[in-house]
Amino acid sequence: MLHAAQLSVLADPTRLRILELLTQNTYCTSDLAPLLGVSIPAVSQHMKILQAAGFVTACRCGNKMQYIIDRGLLKTIASEINSIADTQSGVPAELRDTSTSSTALEQPNWMPWPAGKD
Repeated sequence: MLHAAQLSVLADPTRLRILELLTQNTYCTSDLAPLLGVSIPAVSQHMKILQAAGFVTACRCGNKMQYIIDRGLLKTIASEINSIADTQSGVPAELRDTSTSSTALEQPNWMPWPAGKD
């Protein structure tokens, strides 16, 4: 089940970029800092948050800590979000658009207020 704390970790653009980079390779903080345009201590703080939320694992490589992404957790979160998006229960039948996965609420011609009132 999704936890708000994990989703809030993903709300930070720098942490999302770190995760994106870690999908391509393992990195240490000193390698990530110039790629992100932030200081090494800032990267270290982001990594602590990502590690505490379970998104990355740290392993010592010599005198540096290398970070590895937990793809399983990301896949689980993506699956749960897709599951929520695919669920149309709770949306009144007259508002469902069965031709796509979106609802009539998302259609540009439907407004929740009377026309002419802005």
